Amino acid sequence: MLKGERGPRSGNYLIIFEIDGPEARDRLYPAEGQASAEESDRFDREHPETAAAWERLSELIVHFEVATDYMVLAE
Repeated sequence: MLKGERGPRSGNYLIIFEIDGPEARDRLYPAEGQASAEESDRFDREHPETAAAWERLSELIVHFEVATDYMVLAE
């Protein structure tokens, strides 16, 4: 989790999570802003502690609709 220090998003928070690639992203999020219920349920079953932590964190999220996908261009 990151917090903006300067600029237009100063004071706002950012959560970054890494997905293995576009194919995995499309399986988890078949359309922009739409999570796969089946994949979400599977993740929750396989990772109950992480799912519980995400649930607690999601209660703090005010503008969840602000999301951007980024691709690695160089390492």
